[in-house]
Amino acid sequence: MVTTHMSGNVEVRCDRCLAAPITPLGIRTWSSRDGALLELLGPELSWTLVDGRLQCARCAREARCAESGHRYRAWSPVPGSQLAVRVCSACHHEDRAPGYVLSHPHTSVG
Repeated sequence: MVTTHMSGNVEVRCDRCLAAPITPLGIRTWSSRDGALLELLGPELSWTLVDGRLQCARCAREARCAESGHRYRAWSPVPGSQLAVRVCSACHHEDRAPGYVLSHPHTSVG
């Protein structure tokens, strides 16, 4: 998501998670949309355009991994809740489910 402020500065956020590039002074801005996209889509920041939607490097990595199938580790309990979580060993995406999956280790949720 690219937003142009009244000042003319451009701010960018990931269309999936709403993350914005941050500098020590706050949210990074650019003087133009083209300048922002040129820098974001470059090798240093590794953002991508997916079906016309701008995604940060983390979301793009998770989306690519989901297409090929996440490689989840075993379920583990979430302390202080009745939930369980498993994490993809490739992209670190978290999948959460009711804690009953812990008593059925071969359960595939999600």
